[in-house]
Amino acid sequence: MASFCSLTFSIGFMTLWLISSGDPASLWNVSVDAGAVVLDHLGWAFGVYVPTLLGFYVLVTGEQLGSGDDAGRLRRLLGGVAELSFAALLPGVALVALYCLSDPRHIGALFVVLPATLMLGFLAVELGVFVVFDTHVQLADATRLRNEAATRLRRLKRRSRQPATLVVLGTVLTLTAVGAFVLSATNEWAWIWQWQAYAITGFWALYASGGGLLVALARTKSLVLTRVLVVSGVVLAWAWPVGLALIQTGTALLPIVPAAATVAALAAASAFWPTRRGSRRVIEWSLAGVGALVASRGAARQYRRSARRIVELKQILDIEERPSRSRRWASLRALFDPTAVQRCRSRSRR
Repeated sequence: MASFCSLTFSIGFMTLWLISSGDPASLWNVSVDAGAVVLDHLGWAFGVYVPTLLGFYVLVTGEQLGSGDDAGRLRRLLGGVAELSFAALLPGVALVALYCLSDPRHIGALFVVLPATLMLGFLAVELGVFVVFDTHVQLADATRLRNEAATRLRRLKRRSRQPATLVVLGTVLTLTAVGAFVLSATNEWAWIWQWQAYAITGFWALYASGGGLLVALARTKSLVLTRVLVVSGVVLAWAWPVGLALIQTGTALLPIVPAAATVAALAAASAFWPTRRGSRRVIEWSLAGVGALVASRGAARQYRRSARRIVELKQILDIEERPSRSRRWASLRALFDPTAVQRCRSRSRR
């Protein structure tokens, strides 16, 4: 529900912001005018929402859908639609509140709108409970996540053992020094004692190291599409500022290109260093080793969360299955003792 509300409010705010051209005073006026329009249409909107959500509530809480995977899937679908529909209505209600507060003559409308909105919110929240998957489905999903985390931990055994912040800082400083050296060497050493050389290459080294760390993290993902998208995005992020600067300044920045290319190449080499077969010493201080370290920590957290969740779900399943076990036990005992059924039912009720 919170994610749906954040989405709808963000869309509504961006729409009003674009209409008002970013002017705060104009934004207030546009919001108030929009609230007046919404108030005129809110009556029929409530007339559609209330019976629809009540119908959803009767379906998901009654026996019409039956049981089984298809029924559970339909209950989750109806619950999700109810939450999204209510979240889509909230920005309009907020605009109505702004309109009523801006003009005291219309403040009475809030005494009608707010209770109706609260009732719809209650129905949406109650229906949202059914968005949660069945316990058996949750257990299967938690088991899958635990197995995936265990597989990732085995694959990420060769990783850096140094603090991630120290390795990244060392990479930035090294790339800064190398970039300043290349910048000076390609310009007859005119820049070697100038602080501007280290400022320029330091900024680019920080930028390149950040992109290299993203690439190193993407390499730990199992999905090939994720790796391709991240690497492509980083390459574009590296090439775009350099190309834009060259277009705008012409040949003025050409002396910086060799240094920038060297820094980017070293950052890429550090990010793509093979952690499975590469030198252990290089892995310790490479971006690839840091990426594997960060990914292994995430996999370890996922493994612990999944393991705890599996224990909790098994306990819930045990509680859910106790009545059926009692009934089966009563059926067996009834073959030999007719009074055993009544005693077992009494214990189940308690």
